[in-house]
Amino acid sequence: MLAVLSMTATLIAAIIPNAPAGAAFYTPPNPLPAGTHGDVIWARPLTTAAALPSAASNTLVLYHTTGADGKDRAVSGMIALPKGTPPRAGWPVISGAHGTTGDAPACRVAAASDATALKIGVPVLLLQGSTDTTVPKASSDALDKALCASGTIVRYEVYQGLGHRPVVPASAPDALSWITARFAGTAAPSNCGAEPVLHG
Repeated sequence: MLAVLSMTATLIAAIIPNAPAGAAFYTPPNPLPAGTHGDVIWARPLTTAAALPSAASNTLVLYHTTGADGKDRAVSGMIALPKGTPPRAGWPVISGAHGTTGDAPACRVAAASDATALKIGVPVLLLQGSTDTTVPKASSDALDKALCASGTIVRYEVYQGLGHRPVVPASAPDALSWITARFAGTAAPSNCGAEPVLHG
């Protein structure tokens, strides 16, 4: 079985092109190579914080999918294979999906742990409820760290005791004030490298 798995890995490596490093991974070749829904365009080992420590291997992939318009599209994803010998029928596939986050490169969930892919050319205001279970604080902590590491100017603020919905009206005055200051030409404040500003 191990010999077969090793041979399979070798064949896959020979068939699937090595992916470019850094943020270039998320920019598909133009035109897209021929392929059908699910075919891998390229792949590379996933070694960032998104990798599952308990997995035998973690891989970042760019693959073909079909858009709502019926056209061929490229999307990114992550694959984690369990340790141990797979059952006779193969490992069961557990697929996780996220809510709509946007089409901009910085919105790609697979890129969220890759600081080089998260460089944003404008200041960012990150507002988080401390008891939010829809977007846990740990996720925003990681995003703040990655954005700051990429050189993005980030102002990170946490609202104590507030969940996903209550934090919206509570943070609205601060968000409006921050946006107004940007339009007024005031330099954006950054608390990168420090604890987030706490409210409440």
